[in-house]
Order: sequence, then structure tokens, then C-alpha cells
Amino acid sequence: MTYERLEQAPAWQRAVELAALVYNLTDTAKEVFTTKTTLKNQIEHAALSIVNEIAKGYGRSSNDLFHSLQKSYCSINELRSMVGLMERIDALAPFKTQLLSIRESCDSCSREVMDWARNLNHVPANGHSSIDPALEEERRRQAREKRAVFEGLRQLNGM
Repeated sequence: MTYERLEQAPAWQRAVELAALVYNLTDTAKEVFTTKTTLKNQIEHAALSIVNEIAKGYGRSSNDLFHSLQKSYCSINELRSMVGLMERIDALAPFKTQLLSIRESCDSCSREVMDWARNLNHVPANGHSSIDPALEEERRRQAREKRAVFEGLRQLNGM
């Protein structure tokens, strides 16, 4: 799907909403995060990275956009992991509702990012980390050719 402006892309919209939720949490739970500055910096960085990777790929080639969307997806998973940790920190228990909202927003953002990436026709239908069978067969063919060349050289050298 093509958008006239970055702000029209649903993945970017979800990413901005997610980042806002994260920044609202770190502002609201300011006292808790004064002793957990590394965690605060990491969750803010991951949230910002999601938005920025989408923006970075926007308007570039579909291959560049695809790679930016992959990086954005990785940042979503990083943030989701940190939310799992924060849900287990007693000092953040009063912020459980905000953490749940962030988790749900991660899921929504993840779906939008992956849908956009799939629409670029670079992602195999069975998942983002699967190997394209045609590319895998080409890689195997090239490996067989290299082995045949090396075997021929060995025979020429009498080895």
C-alpha cells in the first residue's frame, strides 16, 4: 500500500500511539523510574525506534522499507519483552493498567507493521522469519556448483 504522507500509514499511527503510551508511563511513574533509569531509557528508546524505523524506510525503495519495517518489528518485540519484566516489578504494580495498554498497543502495532511488510511482497506467507523456498533452492544450487568446481580443481591437481 502506498501513502501520500507518512502520517497516513496505519503502522506509523500505531507506533506513535505506542510511543505516547510509553512516554506517558515514564512521566506518570517518574518516581519509580528515578531508581530504574536504565529501564526507563531502554523502553523510551525502543518506543522511539519503532516510530523512527518506519519513518526512515518511508519513501524509499520497497526493499529499504521492508528492512526498516523488520527493524521496527524487532523494536516492538524488545519493548514487549521489557513490558513483561515491568509487569513483574512490584514498584510498578500501581501502573498495571498502563502496562496492559502498552502490551495491547505492541500487539496492534506489530500487526500493522507485519501487514505492511507482507504487502511489499518480500515476506513469505508463512511468517516473517521463514525462508523463501525459491531463494533457498538458488542458494543450494550455487553451493553445488561451487563444490563441483572445487572437486574438479582437486582432480586436476591430483589430490
